[in-house]
Amino acid sequence: PNTTMILDHIGKPLGVGGYKREESRLAWEVSMRKLAELNNVYVKVGGMGMKHMGFAWDERPKPPTSDELVEAWGPYVRFVIETFGVDRCMMESNF
Repeated sequence: PNTTMILDHIGKPLGVGGYKREESRLAWEVSMRKLAELNNVYVKVGGMGMKHMGFAWDERPKPPTSDELVEAWGPYVRFVIETFGVDRCMMESNF
């Protein structure tokens, strides 16, 4: 119970395969709220450009604009920060 746990890629909510992004987001939020009750769990905020999120950025002829990323990712980022608090969130990058 005292071990610090770091949850990577905001818990990887799914939006591919048989998972519809908005439906799986609801289950993800429930799970994230449960994890937030544990004070030893911290969250890395990132990984939202990965294919598992289901935004299909890789299938577009041009990269998304900053405004498109804010619109798509903003609800996830805000939820995690509001749920865990700023002291238990950290930004991450794979690059």
